[in-house]
Amino acid sequence: MITVENYKKALEKMALSDNEVAILRAHYRAPDRRITMGKLAEEVGLKNYSVSNLIYGKLAHKLCDQMNAEPDDSFKDGRPFWLSIIAEAWENKEGKYEFQMWPELAEAMEELSLA
Repeated sequence: MITVENYKKALEKMALSDNEVAILRAHYRAPDRRITMGKLAEEVGLKNYSVSNLIYGKLAHKLCDQMNAEPDDSFKDGRPFWLSIIAEAWENKEGKYEFQMWPELAEAMEELSLA
């Protein structure tokens, strides 16, 4: 389990881009901290869900690297599912994946004034 302190230390060391900060904040501010990539792209003003997915996936990978952690989940082909370090994911009744931010990350963002 990744702790609030783990997230804080990693985020403090990372040079986050404007898009990365915007995505984290939009996710944090979503109702119940649950959001789809399409809604995330819309909230941040990105072209489409593919762009938000790419940016968020790279951010998640960097976060894993910074914490020397491996994501708990993987794709069917065995590749790491980097976003699982940021959120729990599931397919909703509309066939879209929703991502709910881990509470520890949300608390770390609050403590670092990133929220």
